Amino acid sequence: ATLSLVDIDESQMLESIERFPGVKRRLEFLGEFSGVQIFDDFAHHPTSIKAAIHSLKAKFRESSVFTITEFACNTMKKGTLKEELLDSFDEADFAWIVNEEDIKWDIENQFSSKKNISVINDYDGLSEELNRKVKPGDIILIMTNRSSVPIREALIDIFDS
Repeated sequence: ATLSLVDIDESQMLESIERFPGVKRRLEFLGEFSGVQIFDDFAHHPTSIKAAIHSLKAKFRESSVFTITEFACNTMKKGTLKEELLDSFDEADFAWIVNEEDIKWDIENQFSSKKNISVINDYDGLSEELNRKVKPGDIILIMTNRSSVPIREALIDIFDS
């Protein structure tokens, strides 16, 4: 009904929607490297983290979903939502959370009961873990609200070699 009010042809609208690439950094598909699909998402709060993981698990039912997450906004650095975060990664097959120097709460302690989460202090050992855990057909989801370019480039180097 709304389409007729604004004089838009329904088939033209459907064609446009099919061609729409999506919004940048919202489950943005970066490419497939050695059979591993890499996505980037701006998710940085518990609800958006959970939703991003759930969306990929629903779309790629046969694939394992691995996440790499940085807590870069002030709310997350202060630990304001740390209790809500506890279940946010439950659907991920495995999650790496970067524990940066400016984080004001004990991330390792908070997630110590979660067997599918590893807290890392830098990216040095991540390459080995990724090569050991991630297989062709799997998904890697980067979640941060800062530039994801360094993580993107590292992942592409790992899986495109």
